Amino acid sequence: MKSIEQIFHEAKVSPREYEGIEYRKDDEYNPSYLLSHEQIHAAALLKIQEQNDITLNDTVKKYYVDGISLVYDERGKEPDLSMETLEVFFGNTINNAINEAKKGMPSFISIDNGKHFVLVAIVPEVDNPNKLSVVYVNSMPQSLPEYADHPFSQTGKKFADSLLSYITEKQYESGIELGNTQVIDKSQEQQLANCCGLSVASNIASIATHHADNKSLASLNDSMFKPKNASEKEAFYKAFGNKLFTKLDDPKLDFNSNASEVRGKQQNKHEENLTNTLEEVGSKTKVDIKDPLHKIAAEFGKGEEVGIFLSQVPIKTTINMDVKEQGMLENATEQAIKEKSLHTAYSKFEDLCPENSKSLVSPIVKYLTQLISNVKHWVKSIVNSIQDNGRSP
Repeated sequence: MKSIEQIFHEAKVSPREYEGIEYRKDDEYNPSYLLSHEQIHAAALLKIQEQNDITLNDTVKKYYVDGISLVYDERGKEPDLSMETLEVFFGNTINNAINEAKKGMPSFISIDNGKHFVLVAIVPEVDNPNKLSVVYVNSMPQSLPEYADHPFSQTGKKFADSLLSYITEKQYESGIELGNTQVIDKSQEQQLANCCGLSVASNIASIATHHADNKSLASLNDSMFKPKNASEKEAFYKAFGNKLFTKLDDPKLDFNSNASEVRGKQQNKHEENLTNTLEEVGSKTKVDIKDPLHKIAAEFGKGEEVGIFLSQVPIKTTINMDVKEQGMLENATEQAIKEKSLHTAYSKFEDLCPENSKSLVSPIVKYLTQLISNVKHWVKSIVNSIQDNGRSP
């Protein structure tokens, strides 16, 4: 699991521009800016600290938070989220979330489709942590007329349903039970511009606090942000966003004091910290992991076949890398091409790729090798069938 320092560092160096939209406008948080998963994670922990008066270090020890990016096609069609796909691409995140929830605290997964974030939570019963429920929260509830046909109103819902099926299938071998046989939809009308990320962070904190107060999921809505109008949304999200980036840019951020102690201390502000942060962000370049994987396949005469497989990968395959990491990726590609087979080449590439890319590379490599193996078995079975028919009297 990541340390609190690592979580806030990743949020701090995460890009602060979304499709040309800066995170600040007129010296305050810009609601049109879209947070990253890393920033949502940090924002959620800050809100949990504030609501429960605990240290940031305690929040990361108590609550598991991770993010998943799903790739939708240009028509908004959902990716394949079969049980097999769930296992290959999201198995590590899902199993971590389940195992952490079994310890008695809710675990959280933010889901995005490149344009919109929603929340899926695994919530244990207060008196029986082995009894788990899947909770889904979208700031654009499909139940409301204005969102009924909106392409974002269903974002992540299929994932939540597949997660429930996954837990249902695993419950007997994992020693867990279902608290509810259906996904519990607690979606709230909270949307303002691109503030869905802050909505997710707020809802994470609401569920965590509600559970810590020993309250049932039936009354969860009472603990969630319920804005009366757009003005209330704007005031809430601007204050939340301002606090998040003020904390991220604070070189003396205290991870080991509770909220009351932090409020009682006077923090020194260093304006140059923002400049340093932006310079660090600027040194990163977005790299698509598909490119070296396709290049390696092409060297083994499998470029077209693997290209088709890569186009079906249901997760975002880009990652930000600095110059050193890009050099490591290039070296991994060059060394992989020297191998004698595509299978060993991908294994070599996975071993040598930069550490920050392994969690992305590993499931994609596993996915590709499985598909390539399936094709080989399919071709072999056809050849054997033809040969058998040829030997028939």
